[in-house]
Parts: sequence; structure tokens; C-alpha cells
Amino acid sequence: MTNFTNWTIFKLDKNLPISTMLITLLVNSFWKKVARKLDKNQKFRIQAQFKLGFNYRSLSYIQILDNSTKSKDIFIKLLLDRWEIQSSKYHDLDVDELFLRYKLIKDSKIPITINNDPQDLIETTRLTEKDVDLDLPHTMDLNLWSDNITFITKNAAFFIKNDLKHTFVINNDNTKIEVKITDLENNLVFEFSDTRESVNSSDTFQRIFKKETISYVNGVKNNSFMNDTKFITKLAKDKVFSFNVITMDLETQL
Repeated sequence: MTNFTNWTIFKLDKNLPISTMLITLLVNSFWKKVARKLDKNQKFRIQAQFKLGFNYRSLSYIQILDNSTKSKDIFIKLLLDRWEIQSSKYHDLDVDELFLRYKLIKDSKIPITINNDPQDLIETTRLTEKDVDLDLPHTMDLNLWSDNITFITKNAAFFIKNDLKHTFVINNDNTKIEVKITDLENNLVFEFSDTRESVNSSDTFQRIFKKETISYVNGVKNNSFMNDTKFITKLAKDKVFSFNVITMDLETQL
């Protein structure tokens, strides 16, 4: 089955220092091993990123391309131009692990798009409220959220991805995790909490986001909603007792 939901990582087997030669080799390898095997009309979103210490930085904005040679050449030129600018900024830092991340597009009518506006990156990579049960992992196992989680204490951790900071606060018995997602300037995007009854099951839990409770059983989602309801209005007591009483004998039967 074709996966149109998740991003997929593509990188070379060898972890070499970033250079113009490595960028060209990476893209050519992706086109040979992945892009060329796709249907002719299949388009995909693609972005180049690299690891900087414990964080990740984007070498390009997200592009929408097809598997043609023209798209490949445009993408390589774009990356080389970007690296020429950024290499002077990162040349003396520990930059490694260059990779591509891509996601297939279901709608074949979406046009090829070359993004050079920084605003495009913000709009296409930032999570929204709708993503809280779509793009986020359906598990409380933090090892499956990212390969580069940094633990500040035994009860607090974070990682940065797509210019968003994911912060986790974990209770002592590891049954509840409070998640806060912010941009790199610490402006809140959204927050929610995950709670499970047993630490033996990371995929069966409840995710509470605002007034919505999303239940996951073995990673499968079930939704429930909280609505405000009005209580029955309490009647005032009669000051004068009346013997006009109606009685009812109710019987239930299964």
C-alpha cells in the first residue's frame, strides 16, 4: 500500500562530511533508488536536512517535484546554491548526517512547486491543531518520536524537528506525559497530554487536547468529545405539605 501520510528518510550508507559532491551524490542516489521507481505522474514533497550537534537544520525549503530529470537538476542546483550560502556559517561546526526526507502526494493535480520564500517553510512544516492525531506518533514510547531526544532530567526531555521544539514532562511512574510544542522562539503552537494505565503498553493510552479526548488502543485511534451540559434546575421546596401525591411502580425487564 502506498503511504501518503508519513515522511520517509533517505540517506547514504556512509556518513561523510557535507560537500557539494556529497549533495549531488545524495540526490542522484535518491533519484536512482526511489524517484525512478515511482509512477510517472507521482509527485512528492522533498526537503534536505542535516544534523548539527543534537539538532537538525533545513538545507532547503520543502519542494514539490516529480521524478523527471529536470526536477532532479533543479533540486540539485537549489541545494548547491543554498549550501554555498550556509557553508560559511557552519564550516567550523560539527555538521554531519545529510539526508533527504520525502512524502508522496496523493493528489496528482498538485503542480510542481519550487519554494524559495522562507515563509513557505514555516507554513509547510509547522504542525497545526489538526496534526495532533495525524502526524504525531500514536505511542507514548519517546524512542519512537525521535532518534535525537535529549533528556534534561529523568522527568524532562526535548528534541527539535522542522524548526519546532517538542518538550516532554514525565510523571514519576511514567504513566503521564505532558507535551508542549513551540517554535524556536518559544511561542506555543499547541500542547496536550498522554496518559496510560500501564507502563507495559505504550500504544494504549488517552491523548487529551483541549476538550477532545483521543483514545488509542494498540495504536488505533478512537475519538470522543466533551460537551458542556446543563444540570436540571433545582425546584424550590413547598412550604406547605400537600397530600396530593402520585406514585409510580416502575419495573424493568431484560
